[in-house]
Amino acid sequence: MANGAFVRELMDSRTFCRLSDVETMQKSGLALGGTFMNAVVIDGDKVLSPGGLRHQDEAVRHKMLDAVGDLALAGAPLLARYTGHRAGHAMTNKLLRALFAAPDAWEWVTLTEGQHKRLPGAGVFRQAPRVGELAVA
Repeated sequence: MANGAFVRELMDSRTFCRLSDVETMQKSGLALGGTFMNAVVIDGDKVLSPGGLRHQDEAVRHKMLDAVGDLALAGAPLLARYTGHRAGHAMTNKLLRALFAAPDAWEWVTLTEGQHKRLPGAGVFRQAPRVGELAVA
């Protein structure tokens, strides 16, 4: 992702669920913090969440957000290319397990400060620092 793309394109994308599944999930102790504001709730072909979709392709963006979060579980930034086709949490978890089970498939790399500054997201912060403050990631 180019610098700032995560903030601009993905971070506000919500998970999706059917209205018929909400009660079942909550009775099972799941989705207890779910609201119409932090999830896109669908009933048939209607979006029940106030304001509708934040992006026409919000479902796709949320799948991308899931992948970014799942890959972050690697414990360090990955200098890699990831392509998922019908991927989900379980598949991405299997991918990471397979990767780390094969020591010859990966290596630790130490970057120079200049290389680090060229990485996607370098220098991007959720909030801009106030005047006189130093921005720290």
